[in-house]
Amino acid sequence: MDILKKFFGFTCSKRTSLSANANQSSPSTQIEELCYRFPLPLLQKLTGNFEKGRLTGVGALCDVYKACINIQGEFHEIAIKKWRSNSGQSLIFFKNEIQMLCQLRHPNLIRLIGFYEGESLQVIVLEYMPNGSLYDQLLSKNKEPLSWKIRLQICIGTARGLHYLHAGAKRTIFHRDVQPVNILLDKDFVPKLANFFISLKGPHSMSKPARPKNLDEVIGTFGFIAPEYNRDCIFTDKCDVYSFGMVLFVIVCALMPLSIFEKMGVVQDQEANDIESDPFEVCQSIAKRVCKFLQEGKAYTIIDPFLIGKIAPRCWKTFLAIAESCLLEDPSERPMMGEVEVELEHALALQEEADATNPVGDYSLLSI
Repeated sequence: MDILKKFFGFTCSKRTSLSANANQSSPSTQIEELCYRFPLPLLQKLTGNFEKGRLTGVGALCDVYKACINIQGEFHEIAIKKWRSNSGQSLIFFKNEIQMLCQLRHPNLIRLIGFYEGESLQVIVLEYMPNGSLYDQLLSKNKEPLSWKIRLQICIGTARGLHYLHAGAKRTIFHRDVQPVNILLDKDFVPKLANFFISLKGPHSMSKPARPKNLDEVIGTFGFIAPEYNRDCIFTDKCDVYSFGMVLFVIVCALMPLSIFEKMGVVQDQEANDIESDPFEVCQSIAKRVCKFLQEGKAYTIIDPFLIGKIAPRCWKTFLAIAESCLLEDPSERPMMGEVEVELEHALALQEEADATNPVGDYSLLSI
């Protein structure tokens, strides 16, 4: 009950029936101590026995249901993430996400409330994010475009979350799949990194750069995978930095990486064939070409039309430099996430400074 008090601000009365089911096995005693174990009947009641009509999202491995839980007369929205597969790999992902999240506490990371693990069903309960994912907000035709300031604040919040993972926790954490679908937005558009099922733990000591992790395979999202990870199956914190650099371009263009590439008009027939045969190889060149394209002053042809004339030139110059530095081919030359966070805060300050002297907020990107 103390776990629920932490999340909801008070303990539950007996009438809420939130008691652990001792007959079911748990991933570990440590997890039991750090997050709440939901009884299956309650989860079934909250979701109408996982009724399709209550689905709020569908992922590669999970179905997500929105539910309301009544605790001492107050309603709280929660997201119930039901694992779709019982394969060995899926169970590993399930346990990995719980083990990661139950030990992480940061305003820009999704908050774990509890879980359920049975022989044929696995569920993770998380805080509900009413504004969905960054992907939904940027690419859905039914959403109002986000202002440039809100986008900058989303960039800053995400950078803070990643900085915490890399340097603020007891051990370095590599997220391993930083992309718009995994950045969720609360009611105030505060971003929270989510989906930690393929994340990795690094070393305990932060006195030295995080040691690389040698992996057996490349797992991630097309367009966001760092070239060295794709080439050598070696993952470091700088791979997350690269992915974040691509997120910055997605935020300003409101397009996913390949769509940015296509809008630039550089995907020819041969390149299209290469994408089908070796998509990750082609994606390595996307970042270089996008950076060069923007350096040539052609930003207005690929950025979100809604932003045209709304970005202060000095802010844009700083933002572009940050994105380019994150995407450098040599990982040792990419900045740490703490540096990225500071520079993004500087970009926002430049925008606010410009807006203070230009209340109309009419800027031209043509001269950049």
